[in-house]
Formats: sequence, structure tokens, C-alpha cells
Amino acid sequence: MISKKVFAIPVFFISIFLIGGWLGMGIGVISLWMFISTAVLYIIHFFTRLKSAQ
Repeated sequence: MISKKVFAIPVFFISIFLIGGWLGMGIGVISLWMFISTAVLYIIHFFTRLKSAQ
């Protein structure tokens, strides 16, 4: 019984760490995607302004 409890604690922490890692990765990917899409929109906007200036 005691050995099972001792074994369960690190497994619990590892699972929390893995879930947190997946969540962090998801948030990172979403923020990166938002940053890239915003940058692309700015570039398109800049080029359209450049063309209209000509």
C-alpha cells in the first residue's frame, strides 16, 4: 500500500508536467500563428499602399 502511494506521487507530477507542457505548447503555437498572420497582414497592407502610391 505504501509503495503504491510512493509510486503514485511522481506519476501524478509527471502527468501534470506533461499536460502543462502540451498546454504551453498549444498557447505558444497559437501566439506564434497570431504573430505570423498579423505580420503577413501588415506586409500585404504595406505592399498595397506602395502600389497605390505608384
